[in-house]
Amino acid sequence: MQAAGGTTPYKWKLTSGSLPKGLKLSGTGLITGTLKTKTDPSDHPYTFTATVTDHTKKARQSSSATFTLDVS
Repeated sequence: MQAAGGTTPYKWKLTSGSLPKGLKLSGTGLITGTLKTKTDPSDHPYTFTATVTDHTKKARQSSSATFTLDVS
């Protein structure tokens, strides 16, 4: 995931929803891990909200967006 503006470094956080089992969102904005091979089709698609916060010391800025990830 990428962000622009504000002051780097950015910190990412999963703020609602979920990723498929075995995957996680790192603080640097990377989705990492190993997807579990047995996924339940009723879990699709995965909808989650990620929030990014900049590194401004006095007035940190943040922005959120909702994403959909379909694993098949």
